[in-house]
Amino acid sequence: NYLAPKLSNGFIFKTHFMSQLLNTGTNGRERPTYTYSNVQNWSRRIECGLFKLDNLYIPINHQNVHWLTMRVNFKAREISLWDSAGMNYTNTQYIDAALQYLGDT
Repeated sequence: NYLAPKLSNGFIFKTHFMSQLLNTGTNGRERPTYTYSNVQNWSRRIECGLFKLDNLYIPINHQNVHWLTMRVNFKAREISLWDSAGMNYTNTQYIDAALQYLGDT
């Protein structure tokens, strides 16, 4: 992993994490349905443990046409979402899903 040495106590989930969590199907356009069971084991890949990270990065492929980036900053206890197209009301689904995932993990 090229970025791993540059991330100090951080982790990047694979690009299909959010589509699996929201179960949006292979085309990314199915109605989002929060499905924790699809990703419940993903945090096991993090050696130090999810909640001991400084930052968790989640790349998001919105409907297979646009990319967003989410950062969960555990130290500051905040979630940031970056969208080059600007904030859209549909983006809140990703923040809500991340919050629910963190609570379920």
